[in-house]
Amino acid sequence: MTAPVIASGGALTVNRKWVLEVNIGSTVSPNWQALEYMTNFVPNADEANWTDSSTYGDGGFTSQAKTATAWSANATVMRKVVAAAYGAVQEFLRTKAIGIIGPGNQVQVRFFEFDTSDVAGTVSPRTEAYVGFCGVQWAEQGGSLEGASTVQITLQSQSKLSVIAHPYPVAGFVPVIDSATPLALGVAGGQLVRIFGRGFTGTVVTTGVKFAGTNAPTWSVDNDTTITAVSPAHTAGSGPIVVTNATGPSTTGPTVTYS
Repeated sequence: MTAPVIASGGALTVNRKWVLEVNIGSTVSPNWQALEYMTNFVPNADEANWTDSSTYGDGGFTSQAKTATAWSANATVMRKVVAAAYGAVQEFLRTKAIGIIGPGNQVQVRFFEFDTSDVAGTVSPRTEAYVGFCGVQWAEQGGSLEGASTVQITLQSQSKLSVIAHPYPVAGFVPVIDSATPLALGVAGGQLVRIFGRGFTGTVVTTGVKFAGTNAPTWSVDNDTTITAVSPAHTAGSGPIVVTNATGPSTTGPTVTYS
């Protein structure tokens, strides 16, 4: 079991209750990825249409029948360049929205409650989770020259919003590595490398941090989302960074190159 892959320092920076994931794959082979740098998320899960259903037998009281319903959601994101690129999910939504009408505007999303300060799920509930198809609207909000700009993303229902089992039930999580810097390393080792992700608390001693299969000579867990490590000496070549906690080793992460 893994935790949702959330861009380091981005998603849930303000609104900790919700994670919004977008299927950037297909319905046959889904690829769920969290929307990066989301600072606020407001779901409107039941926008109902009510029709008068009063009868003479109601004793003078009116009654309303729910005859139709829709759903929508509003997400605010920081528009931020990291490693010379915008977030992949942000770009996926933008290209589905700008100038696109009809079926090409449709995406599949799911959103669920998840408190990143309680990765083990022992305090915060992990109950609400929904999935549905929707259209996408992309509206730039501007920003100062020095700061990040913001974008308002509006999702409008194009299908039923279905209640689903929480995709990340309470369980032990293997670490998830979002990024690391630098990724170009010298064969002599000794470079300071910062690793960003989630689930780093409880990283096992000695073999907990590896660069291309070689143990880091020294490293420290700064917090659950950041590790500072010293790169080991290694022959020229490349391989993944792997972090291992009590549950197991990470299965995703960047590749370092030694030269």
